[in-house]
Amino acid sequence: NDCDLTLTTPSLPFEYYRFIFYDGYAPEVALMKIDQQWVQLFRDEASSDKTSAQGYTEVFFSEDSSLSVAIDITLGEAIGYELIDIPAASVTVERDGQTTTLEAVGETGC
Repeated sequence: NDCDLTLTTPSLPFEYYRFIFYDGYAPEVALMKIDQQWVQLFRDEASSDKTSAQGYTEVFFSEDSSLSVAIDITLGEAIGYELIDIPAASVTVERDGQTTTLEAVGETGC
């Protein structure tokens, strides 16, 4: 994957955004902040779906498979050359039998 995806929490003004997810660290590898620690995640190509022009789903898992992350993304308008706004995204984290869903916003670009 040669495209970046950055997600942040939508509840604070832009200059105070806290990054919660970054995909672009390395091919097929993403980082997500969990319990104030950056956790390395690997893309599950079989479960990811990028076929819609309106949005897409990506699924990631931790190295030991104890954590899975599903991201449903709604694509917005182009911000500039090769950069697209993400006005809404949901990040569903499953760990230790518990599921948590976070709302996010961000941008993606290739």
